[in-house]
Amino acid sequence: MNSPIEISNGQNTVKIYTGSINGRPYYQISFYRAGRRERRTFSDKQEAKREAKAILGQLASQAADVEEAITATDVESLVAARRALKGIDLPLHLAVEGFAEAVRKLGAPADPVVAVHEAVSFYLKHHPVGFRRSTLGEMMQAYIDSRKRIGLSKKRIGAVGSVFRMMAKRFSTAEYGLPSREKVVRWLEEIYHHPGTKNSYLKALKAFARWAVKEKREAFETISEIDLWKETMGEVEIYTPTELRCILGKSRKDVVPFVAIGAFAGLRSSEIMRLDWSEINLERGFILVRGMKTKTAARRLVPISETLTAWLKPYAKAEGAVIPMSENWVSGLLTKPGMPRKHNALRHSYISYRLAEINDAPKVAMECGNSPKMIFKHYRELVAPEDVKEWLAIMPDQPVTPEPVSEPLRIRKLRSRFNPNRQWFPSPHDRPILSRPVWKNFPAGALLF
Repeated sequence: MNSPIEISNGQNTVKIYTGSINGRPYYQISFYRAGRRERRTFSDKQEAKREAKAILGQLASQAADVEEAITATDVESLVAARRALKGIDLPLHLAVEGFAEAVRKLGAPADPVVAVHEAVSFYLKHHPVGFRRSTLGEMMQAYIDSRKRIGLSKKRIGAVGSVFRMMAKRFSTAEYGLPSREKVVRWLEEIYHHPGTKNSYLKALKAFARWAVKEKREAFETISEIDLWKETMGEVEIYTPTELRCILGKSRKDVVPFVAIGAFAGLRSSEIMRLDWSEINLERGFILVRGMKTKTAARRLVPISETLTAWLKPYAKAEGAVIPMSENWVSGLLTKPGMPRKHNALRHSYISYRLAEINDAPKVAMECGNSPKMIFKHYRELVAPEDVKEWLAIMPDQPVTPEPVSEPLRIRKLRSRFNPNRQWFPSPHDRPILSRPVWKNFPAGALLF
């Protein structure tokens, strides 16, 4: 309706509202008689005005009775009500009608004011101001885009995407809002058994849920209330000096820097794969691990020992990738008969031997990008001090001549087609790699298509 036409006699007012239904105009008069609102509708404007004037006359004749009905308390309430509505463009009678209707819908509670306030608070919790309701799929895509904008590494973004792909298999991306806490717990319990895997997914989902609330795409979330599963730390495995000599002796020369940096500097495998020769300063004796390449996004300097210098010097360059191959490829090259294989043991070994050498957990934690609590808890007394000298005494037996990096993956795959006795690595992620003598048995012409 448009702004009403008001007709008044100085004491009473009758309002005429205009509108239309299916293109036909109508005129509705509204007035109060004995404290109750009355309405009448007409199709003709002049007829509505005549009726309004007639009603004013009737109200004027009843003015004396009305004045006797209004008490001093009513006047005080009227003044207080007008003061409460100051700044709100709403007539007093409409405000009262709306409040009364809300009280009736709430079941006429004993304290209607408190009940209405609680109802409003509940509504705002689920429908906050500026709330942008989005489907689960829209929120997933927006979250990935936001992580890219803040500079999250491709590996981290890929991990989040992996969680979302698994989530989309269970929950409909066309539905609005996040899944409930109970549904998420049930989903993780059904598809994963290892506590560490469930916790990894849950941490990613908690970050996603907090972002959704912060960006006002979700009014509230319960995923953050889920407790992490208890993880049982397995036995930390490290290499003995004899085992490390075996690994370095049997490793291909283009993989030796990977083993040496892991064993004598303690970098994570992912950090070594991203390392550039320009970040290794043999003269000053440190490795610069940039924040964008670390798990914790914290920049740090790692000291280079004399042992590590001896192993890296033959391979050192001004710049370029230290390991110009994939991590799965390196893992496959380090899986050979007679070669000891332990999970993440290069880093574990460095931390253990380094802690035994300097007996300073905070310093070792700073060098390795870990927390002193984890260092002290999981690496204390794993290595006897007398074993440190033997570990640091592992030197190249003879000058090392770097081998050129193997042929590209495309060529290796083509060669493998002609080898009926090709061997595959145990891990499903590793690629088939043939020894050089076997490769040379195939005609070069077979590789030109």
